[in-house]
Parts: sequence; structure tokens; C-alpha cells
Amino acid sequence: DSAFTTPAGARGLARRIAGQFGCRHVALTRREVCGHGDNRWDATLYDATSDELVSSQRWTVGVVDRIGGGDAFAAALIAATLGGRNPLAAVEFAVAASALKLRVPGDFNRVTAPEVDEFFRLMNDNMAATKRRAGELRA
Repeated sequence: DSAFTTPAGARGLARRIAGQFGCRHVALTRREVCGHGDNRWDATLYDATSDELVSSQRWTVGVVDRIGGGDAFAAALIAATLGGRNPLAAVEFAVAASALKLRVPGDFNRVTAPEVDEFFRLMNDNMAATKRRAGELRA
């Protein structure tokens, strides 16, 4: 469903879910199969009280086992929120945790919070380097 491919679409869908089920927060995940074993993965977190919507970066992940990816996302989002991370940091942490889970076999995410944070940092460093190289090629 392309209902939340835009921020307005995501907000509308999240508002409907929050209204129908009485939720304060709504998390929407989006996975796109983009090749043999590769998926694009991102998420949006909506706060019905403030009408705030935050979205994670979009990750391209080499998938080894899809089983448990959603559970890893939900558990990480809960842990990050209870741990005091702001909404954007919480959804970024949750997406990174689930991306790590998709890369290993089995239905259980065996990584620690510091490992998720390090993975997120490394992925950001790689993305920044790729953007710099692309800018250098255009120059």
C-alpha cells in the first residue's frame, strides 16, 4: 500500500489508526523488496497528542532471514522510548535494530543496544561518505 509514501499520507494513515484504536503513538514500518536478498526498510512514528510525525532514514539491508524483523523493531522502539530517547532517535534505533536482525538467521535478535548504536553510527558514516563521493563525481 502506498498510503504513506509521503509525510501527508503517513500522517493521515496514523491519525486514522490512532483514532480508531485510541493509540497515543502509531509506528508504521515500510519494507520494499528491491532485489535478490535486498530490502529497503524504514519507519515512521506518529504522536497523536502532539500530531508530530518523525521518519527514519531508509536503509538498504541484505536480508538473511525476515522472521523476527518486526518483533525486533517493536521491542527496540519500546526499549528506546522507555530509555528516554526522543521520538526520532527511538525510531532510528528501532529501524537499526530490526535491520541488524534481518541480517542474521533465526527469529531472535541477539544484539545489544550498544551494538545497535554502533551499527547505526557506521551506517551513517557510510552514507555520508557515499554522498561525499557522489558530490565529488558531479563536481
